[in-house]
Amino acid sequence: MNSTHRLSALQLFQIARYGTMVLIGIILAKSGYTLAQIGAYENLIFTSGMLTFFWVGAMIQSLLACYGKCDESQKRITIYNTFVVLAACSVVVAAALWIYAQLPLPFISARGLTQAGNRTVCMLAGAYILFNVPAYIIEYVLFLHGRSKELIGYALLSSTVTLALSLAMVKIDAYQPLMAMAAVLSAVAVIKFFYALTLLNRYGAFHFQKKLFWEQFLTAWPILLSLLVSGSAEYIDGWLVGEFFSSDVYAVYRYGAKELPVLLLIANTFSAAVITEISANTEKGLTKLYTGSQKLMHWMFPVTIALLLCSEWLYRVVFSDSFMAAHRVFDVYLLLIIPRLVFPQSILTASGNTRPILLSSLLEITLNVTVSYFLGKQFGYVGIAWGTVVAFCADKLFLTYMCYRRLGIPVTRYVPLRTFLLYSALLVTVYLWKVLV
Repeated sequence: MNSTHRLSALQLFQIARYGTMVLIGIILAKSGYTLAQIGAYENLIFTSGMLTFFWVGAMIQSLLACYGKCDESQKRITIYNTFVVLAACSVVVAAALWIYAQLPLPFISARGLTQAGNRTVCMLAGAYILFNVPAYIIEYVLFLHGRSKELIGYALLSSTVTLALSLAMVKIDAYQPLMAMAAVLSAVAVIKFFYALTLLNRYGAFHFQKKLFWEQFLTAWPILLSLLVSGSAEYIDGWLVGEFFSSDVYAVYRYGAKELPVLLLIANTFSAAVITEISANTEKGLTKLYTGSQKLMHWMFPVTIALLLCSEWLYRVVFSDSFMAAHRVFDVYLLLIIPRLVFPQSILTASGNTRPILLSSLLEITLNVTVSYFLGKQFGYVGIAWGTVVAFCADKLFLTYMCYRRLGIPVTRYVPLRTFLLYSALLVTVYLWKVLV
């Protein structure tokens, strides 16, 4: 199967997954629920992601980095090892949530739920994580084996079922959208889990090999810590907004802090997928990275500029007048396309040089928290969003430098620099014109 077709199928899946969550948000916004109720649902998704994003991302990236170096039998074992680790970690997190359900949950009860509601939601969140996280391996197993049609079918079916159940639950439960949506996501997660077991039986080997696991772990642990440190900045930003502003403002901020609903996922999926090609053949992988990123720039930057120009209108039409202020946060997050389209982290991960990624994440989180705090005090929640942009740009500059220092690979080898700089300057100019004029 052509690698371009495989990548396109994986990107389509990621778009479908994210698009489903966005559409659920639109359903809730149009349903007549209060901002506080919708903020409670956003807080549940926010909390579930906070508990899983770092170790899931690390295991998936290490799978992609190690898979290209393995023979056929080792590939099957590596897939099984990854599934076992994801499942084991999910059990631990779910158990912790179920225990915590017996305790006060201020981050949820502050959004207006009763204590009984807190317990129910926390139990459902644990069930969702328990079954949903191991199922993340589905799309990557299908991707690695070139099962593009099956991957696209899986994307369409899972999204359709999730949306249909969400619409049904909104009609049935008119008072507790948080509990209704948690029940929907948990039910779909169970179905995905059993499909993952079916794929594991087809493409995996039910044999846990410690040697391969430790090789994968050596690649994964710096990525895990890096994602934990850098990724936590998003959650810290959300916490700052929650601490400094009301529940209504929290909901508005979360609806604005979406980056690009589609383009971000395409860039991140490309970054992860190219790891396998670089690890198998560095020169061919770098060429793929250069040409692939150039193609992304030629359509991602124009789309981003178009979204920037019409974001205010889009938020009025797609959501409601209550969410109009969210477009200002969204406009700032659109600028993140600049650092997102540079991929030194893919090269470092594929080569096994993952420790600089951890060091860079420490720099990123320090800048993010510091700049977000001071700009937030000065300019409100839009200033908090600006802290994220500053930190992400600094992160990519550092990783680009480390690629050259550690591997001798200059930025011109994998970034079409002239194209990148021209588009970046144009995007920033349009943003300044919109804000200042």
